Amino acid sequence: MSHKNSEPQPKRLKQLSILEVFAVHSQKRSNSFDTSTKSNRGKLKQRSENQNITSTKKSVMDLDNTEVVTLSEESNNQIKMDKFYPRESDDNFQSSSQNASNHSITEFNSLHSSQQLQQSKLLQALDDCEKKMDCLNADEEQCLDPKIRMPTENVDSQSFEKKGQSLESIVCEEPTASRTCDSPLLFESQKSKDASLSLSPTKQEPCWLGTAIKDLQISPTPLRPLEQSQNHTVLFGSFKVSQHESNPSQSNNYIDAWDGKHVRLPCSPKSLYPIMSSDNGESLTERWGMIEAALLIDINSSIDLEEAILTYNSRNAKQWSFKGLHSFFAEDVDMEYRRDFFEVTLPKMIQLALRLPFLLNKPIPLLTAQKSHKITMTQQQIACLLCNAFLCTFPRRNSKQKNAEYVEYPDINFNRLFAVGGRYGKQIMGEKLKTLLHYFKRVTDDMPGGNITFERRALDEFPHWSQSPCELFRLHVNSVDRIENAGLGMLQVDFANKFIGGGVLGAGMVQEEIRFCICPELIISRLFTEKMHDNECVVITGVEQFSRYSGYAETYKWDGNFLDTTESDKWGRRRTKILAIDAIHFRRKSDQFTPSNLKRELNKAFSGFMCNYDDDEPTAIATGNWGCGAFGGDPLLKGLLQLMAAAAVGRDLCYFSFHDSQLMSDLFEMYTFIKSKKLSISNLWYTLTKYNSEVIHSEDEKKENLLEYLHRLHSEYDDTTDEEL
Repeated sequence: MSHKNSEPQPKRLKQLSILEVFAVHSQKRSNSFDTSTKSNRGKLKQRSENQNITSTKKSVMDLDNTEVVTLSEESNNQIKMDKFYPRESDDNFQSSSQNASNHSITEFNSLHSSQQLQQSKLLQALDDCEKKMDCLNADEEQCLDPKIRMPTENVDSQSFEKKGQSLESIVCEEPTASRTCDSPLLFESQKSKDASLSLSPTKQEPCWLGTAIKDLQISPTPLRPLEQSQNHTVLFGSFKVSQHESNPSQSNNYIDAWDGKHVRLPCSPKSLYPIMSSDNGESLTERWGMIEAALLIDINSSIDLEEAILTYNSRNAKQWSFKGLHSFFAEDVDMEYRRDFFEVTLPKMIQLALRLPFLLNKPIPLLTAQKSHKITMTQQQIACLLCNAFLCTFPRRNSKQKNAEYVEYPDINFNRLFAVGGRYGKQIMGEKLKTLLHYFKRVTDDMPGGNITFERRALDEFPHWSQSPCELFRLHVNSVDRIENAGLGMLQVDFANKFIGGGVLGAGMVQEEIRFCICPELIISRLFTEKMHDNECVVITGVEQFSRYSGYAETYKWDGNFLDTTESDKWGRRRTKILAIDAIHFRRKSDQFTPSNLKRELNKAFSGFMCNYDDDEPTAIATGNWGCGAFGGDPLLKGLLQLMAAAAVGRDLCYFSFHDSQLMSDLFEMYTFIKSKKLSISNLWYTLTKYNSEVIHSEDEKKENLLEYLHRLHSEYDDTTDEEL
């Protein structure tokens, strides 16, 4: 397509310093990241509408064995540019580009023709624009420059005139239009909506920086054959797992274990309940029989459901409230929804719950403190247990007195959720119930046939952080995507409460609670997982996502069905691995910089990131603002601590900043500075402890932040070293 006379001609380029074309290739380990300038030798995708300038592109981007393209200072003084134009308006440069393709890099640097140099420079910039537009046009495709992903088509001179910066100074952090989102966890349907927004070229920010996700270490987990062992309990009989086998071998030979080492199940013959006898005395009867009798009558409303549940929980009748449950069915849903639940879904849930002694023929061990152990069970077994939790059948789980048997365990019965009220609580409770009831409808209509593993890890040995020579591994930092959406194949961090699941069965609805609601099989971990200690974590592999959602906290809303197509491994588990680690709740933000708290958080992250198990691989970690928000953590500090812990175990880190573009920029700036100075973990430990003593405990009203201090400390150190030399 040729220029028309009416079309504006491109202005001259502004003065530029040396043009550096950066490229970050797939690095294998920590020393692979090179902060020096390199050429991006990636082949740009050829578009049909841009065929007329292909040869010119190759003259700039495909020079063999070229480390960097440089422009002479004399020529730079002649180059100015105020605006980039679309590729199809550059036909008048085609002939000169044909000649440029024949030059070597030496000849290219010695060009004295102002017109030729201007044309080459324009085409280089236009190549960058095309990469940005490629990223917008493909939802899942990463752009060729692994440090740039641009979801916008509107690019002009303002994009490259960022506070007087020259072009080469922002190659690694191209501006992109900011996109709003309600929640830190996104879904595919929302991505397409975001990409189609009309974006303003005057308010552009980067959406990710660092190594492209596709270049991080992500590999399938090698597995040994599934088998029972001293440290691994498999709750179904057939170890020859098939992805299509919905009922691995079941038996009605129920084996009971009514003791402090196993879950006390409601179907146990030893689960007894006091009832009034005819002579006004009390007698004990099997509670499972009471449960069956109460649930097998017609239940046509939330009032009927309350009466049935209180039949076998009569001692809690005065403490429990079902106000939230009644409000939900009376005000939040329509008649058709109520009819479908009470006539179809609930009867199926009751039927599934009462099959407990047939589906579980082995006792469930408790994952107790300071003991590493795994439990693998089927999705059907989990659904059965969750139906019992909804119907509040689990014994001895309702008391929170100091001497109660399960005081160190999370609650599992749904009674606390049914009580949630108030304006704030009612909104959350309604949407949370819609999400959970959708799960029950899904599994009772079409039972999934996979397996899930729950593992508690307790470590005894940790690195000497003040002596570790390890350097940071690769980093991808992202302000728009979410952990479970973009972290496929990675170890996905759950910002957990020490009581796993946090407020999922209450009024809570932030990162952990949202993940537990859209993947309700996670909730069953509360049945057998004791409160985590400082050296422990929980890893859950194979959960399925059932729901979409929008919003966050009080704005959370259930947004319909989600079909999880994640592939399964040889054990019949989806390749989704979630790591639950709990951070310290800081009431004074200054406390997090003390050496003891720094060590605790590093050890906690290390306990989850460490991989000395046969069935684990050092894949990348998908994480974010762990322990921030209500827990009072400093996001920049938490990001650095997680980078240090990941480096100690040889893992790359993928950090999602929850739409905080400033945090993304600061974290990446910190990372690149650390890499440029080749600072080890021990150097960083020294920096953090020195920051605590010199800045946090100083009397200065205005304290410099961690990034500023890092720059000052190590720049001063370099200056001092130079003087000594």
